Amino acid sequence: MEFSLKEGNAATSPYSKMERQVFAALSPQKQDSKTITKTVYQSIRRKPEFARGVIIGTLRGLSRRMIKNKEPFVIKESPARGPHPKEFWLEAK
Repeated sequence: MEFSLKEGNAATSPYSKMERQVFAALSPQKQDSKTITKTVYQSIRRKPEFARGVIIGTLRGLSRRMIKNKEPFVIKESPARGPHPKEFWLEAK
């Protein structure tokens, strides 16, 4: 199954661009937050100090927006595991 977001109004805010980059980094296979962060910030020479926190916050916001827009899939996340990074993946409803 191919996952793609509904276009609707083509917003071009910096946050919307970040959401698109994070969504593009997701897949049906589990990926930890470190891998997603490396994928999103690969073209930036010096990533922000709290880049992983930004990515996790963006994933949560994107997940809420996907539920609100009634997308045919959801973002799933693993439970917190102490010092180990969380895992995220896309799943059909």
